[in-house]
Amino acid sequence: MGKSDGRKLRVVFINTADVAGGAAIAATRIADALVKYHGAEVLFLCDEKFSTRKNVVRTRPKPLWFLEKSFNRIMCLLGAQYLWIPFSSAKIIECVKAFKPDLIHFHNLHGGYIDFKTMRKLAGLAPIVWTLHDEWLLTAHCACFGTCRKWRDVCDICPDHSAYPCLTRFFSYHQRKKREFLEAAKPLLVTPSRWLKDLAEQSSNAKMCDVVEISNPISFEKYKFIPSARAEFGFGECDRVVLFSAAKFSDLIKGGDMLPELLKLLDERTEGELHIIFVGRMNERFDDRFQRLRLHFAGSVPVEKVPFFYSLADLFVMLSREDNQPLTAIEALSCGVPVCAFAVGGIPELAVPGETGSLIEPFDIGAMADEILKLLNDEKRLKKYSENALELVRNRCDERVVSEKYYQAYLRKINSK
Repeated sequence: MGKSDGRKLRVVFINTADVAGGAAIAATRIADALVKYHGAEVLFLCDEKFSTRKNVVRTRPKPLWFLEKSFNRIMCLLGAQYLWIPFSSAKIIECVKAFKPDLIHFHNLHGGYIDFKTMRKLAGLAPIVWTLHDEWLLTAHCACFGTCRKWRDVCDICPDHSAYPCLTRFFSYHQRKKREFLEAAKPLLVTPSRWLKDLAEQSSNAKMCDVVEISNPISFEKYKFIPSARAEFGFGECDRVVLFSAAKFSDLIKGGDMLPELLKLLDERTEGELHIIFVGRMNERFDDRFQRLRLHFAGSVPVEKVPFFYSLADLFVMLSREDNQPLTAIEALSCGVPVCAFAVGGIPELAVPGETGSLIEPFDIGAMADEILKLLNDEKRLKKYSENALELVRNRCDERVVSEKYYQAYLRKINSK
């Protein structure tokens, strides 16, 4: 297929979910941008469907969901995860054959809804592009490997069986099965960050594949600063406001366990009131513990309301222990909000020190508290970072720019087959 044959590009997206979680949101944004700017026809296959989109199809009907999930837990305990999925895999093949795509775009495949055999069959139906939202493809099983470096060669004896997605045994076998698929299918691998691209190129799994870097997309029509937000919420111009956002603050990878200590230090060291906003699910509340902090719990908010909360903040703070290219950081920057975070993963490519935010040595909570307060008391620096933030995300993450990069990558992969 070439750009001049007049046909619409037909692409199948495959991911664990459609709109729940960072990978799902990123995949959906990529699909929407391809439809919007390139007229592509997209079929989105997922294990769990949360939207009402007509082009999104679940890989198994609800009555079979619990049965297959239970089966998958047993297979996981046996160390046989991804060897056979009884219902979803057949549904995926059926849908792909009926749709007749020019290309199949993998996203997150872990979660117990697709097996290795089905992946190989799909590679025989259309060229594969695979966007890595985490490190699962590089390892035997874990999506975030922390300080472990076994993945560079062989994951033989895993130091953490429980790391998501968990696996109890046969680690080197699972890593080898991924490597065999990559050797046979030769998918084009896409990483949103330079950090993950560098890791992929070091991996014994992915070294035989081409790897390109394409950022996660954002729509500036939807994610932009709302001037009236502060007044609507009841904040004054001089109020200092810090925003935290996570799908689940209980997630250790997102650093939720460090939050109580950080709040305690901010309360002890700040002069005057400091407003803290939490967007996302939080199991623990801290209402009565502080003298100077004023806490606001928004809970999980609708997607269309998210820019309102970014527009309230002077600063967006992240405590992630590891992250690829977090959508929350992109969203904050697109609303002109600087980012303060630990220097881990791909975050330094967004929170650029002295330009769009501040980076803290992992995981120095005291230094994090001090830097937050320094930034809040330096209006000149905050204004500079805010202006630079908009420029950075417009150059890297604008949905039009990202969709064009993906479209050209698709064409190259299709025409090289």
